[in-house]
Amino acid sequence: AAAVKGMSLSTVLANPKPWFVLASLLSYCYVTHYNAPRYFKELSGKEQDRFSFLKLSLFAYSAAAVVYFSTIVLAYLLFGSGSSSFALNSFSPKDPLAVISLLAFGTSVLASFPLMFL
Repeated sequence: AAAVKGMSLSTVLANPKPWFVLASLLSYCYVTHYNAPRYFKELSGKEQDRFSFLKLSLFAYSAAAVVYFSTIVLAYLLFGSGSSSFALNSFSPKDPLAVISLLAFGTSVLASFPLMFL
């Protein structure tokens, strides 16, 4: 049986917390990319522009993947196996920079959420 941090697969599937984290992550991913098809469609008939758009999109998503992966690795190196799935929660609540980061993250989420409905 597969194990994640010493838990069996059935335990992982029965635990609702990771599913909420996954749902949150997927909704955030949706917010960050939902306009791409609209922009691509507006370039209809302009083959060179479409190719440039595809190259730029590939570069942007690759750069984002590198940043995300680097953040995961650095958080693990900083906190070890005791790190939270949301890295900012691993810092002390008394750390002023961590509090500022949490507030900035919350503001970002609140400000980007209405964009889904434009």
